[in-house]
Amino acid sequence: GFGVDDFTIMENPSCIDPTDLTVADITQTTASVTWTANNGETAWEYQVVAGGATPAETGDATSDNPLALTGLTANTTYDVYVRANCDVDGTSEWVTASFTTSCEVASGAWSNDFDTNDDCWLVSNGGDANTWVLYDDSANGGGVASYAITYGSTAHDDYLISPAFTVTDEVTDRMSFDARNQSTSFLESIDVQIWNADISVLLETVATGVTPSTAYETFTYDLSAYEGQDIRFAFYISTTDQFRIYIDNVVVDGLLLGLEDFNTSSNFTYFPNPVNNVLSIKAQASIDSITVYNMLGQTVVRSTPNTTTTAVDMSGLQTGAYFVQVAINNSIETVRVIKN
Repeated sequence: GFGVDDFTIMENPSCIDPTDLTVADITQTTASVTWTANNGETAWEYQVVAGGATPAETGDATSDNPLALTGLTANTTYDVYVRANCDVDGTSEWVTASFTTSCEVASGAWSNDFDTNDDCWLVSNGGDANTWVLYDDSANGGGVASYAITYGSTAHDDYLISPAFTVTDEVTDRMSFDARNQSTSFLESIDVQIWNADISVLLETVATGVTPSTAYETFTYDLSAYEGQDIRFAFYISTTDQFRIYIDNVVVDGLLLGLEDFNTSSNFTYFPNPVNNVLSIKAQASIDSITVYNMLGQTVVRSTPNTTTTAVDMSGLQTGAYFVQVAINNSIETVRVIKN
C-alpha cells in the first residue's frame, strides 16, 4: 500500500529575498547596485566586504535602490550583500554579488615583464577559441611569463590591451616592447594600435604587420601625438597562426629622457655630426649598448659593443635626424645626430 509519514507543511517566508542583484557602472572608486524587491518593501540592509571575507550579522540601513557605493579602492574585488527589511516580518536572507573595481589610470613611467600578474591588462577574443595567454619563455630569452597567441586553425581576432595611462611629454611619450616568433617556418605578425582609455574608439594603427624574428627584437613607437590624453595600446592579431608569437618587457617611458646637447655629453664623444655613413663613439668606460631611434621613436640600429671605442653604421638610414642613446655603467645619455 501507499503510506505517508512525517509530513510537514512549510510556510512561505514572511520576508522574501531580493532578486536580480546587479552591480553596474563600476569605476575605480564607485559602483551602482540594483535589485528587485519582492515584498513591496522600501527598506533594506547592505554591506560591502573584501572579496571572500565573512560578512557581519547586520549591515547598514538604506532606502536607496539603486544604491551608490563610494570610497572603493581601484583594482579590488568586493562582495556586496543586500537583504530586505520587512519591518514586523523581520528580514530576508542575504543575497550577494561580486565585482572588481577598475584600474587606476597610470600617470608616470611604467613597465611590465608579466612575471608577476598584472590584472590591468585585458584580453579580448573575437575569433577562434584560442587567445593571448601567458607562457614561460625564459629558455628563449623571454621571461617566466610572456604573453603569446596560441595555435589556431581558424582566423584569430584577438587583442592584448594595455592598462590605461596618461601621455606626458618626455615622461610617457614612448612605448616599447620585445617580441619574437616561435618558428621561421610560420612567421606571424601583429598590428600595434592606439585606443582611447575606455576602449571605445580606435585612434590609430601605428604599425601593421610587425613580424619579429625568432630572437627577441625591441620595437619602439612615439606616443607624443597623444600628449595630455588617456590612452591604451593594443597588440592585435587576425591571422591563422601555426606557431606562437611572444610579447614581453613592455615599457612606457619618455622618448627624450636623458637627451643631451651634442656639445655637452660627459660620458662619451662622437663624430662626425652630421654623419654620412659611420658615427664614431669613444668613451672612458666600456659602452654597454647603443640604440638609434628615428623621429617616430622606432629602433633602427642597436648594438652592444662592450668596448670603449665603436663605430655605428648609419649608411643604410634615410636622410634626417636621429636620436642616439648610449648606455655606460647604468647611465644613459641621448644625443641628436643628423644623417646626410
